[in-house]
Amino acid sequence: MLKTAKKLNLVAFILLPITATLSSLMAIEVDLIAVVTVFIINLIPIAISSLCAYFLLKRANSNLSILASVTSPILLSFSTSLWYLMRVINPVNGSPGIEHLALPQMILIGAIAFGLLSVILVLILERK
Repeated sequence: MLKTAKKLNLVAFILLPITATLSSLMAIEVDLIAVVTVFIINLIPIAISSLCAYFLLKRANSNLSILASVTSPILLSFSTSLWYLMRVINPVNGSPGIEHLALPQMILIGAIAFGLLSVILVLILERK
């Protein structure tokens, strides 16, 4: 289970910035600087979440604590990637592509909050 969790953490880490970048290319016409910016601002929150999960996986021994370690990056990455893809199909009429700049701020708050929650949960589960 540990190897699978590590692979899922890596997939979550890679998936979000790539999906955000590709969906921004499909939704709006952007230049190279904009593509790099979208990639970086989506990489920062998922990097925080994935690094937190990486260090928690080193401490986790039981299957439940392993699952608690990787839940945050997996849910953040897959739900946000789904949101970006949904916005390619159904863009905002007034300003297409605005979510590529606004959503990463919300992801960052979620990454920090759920990362702290994961740390507490894994510590509690490993104490038992």
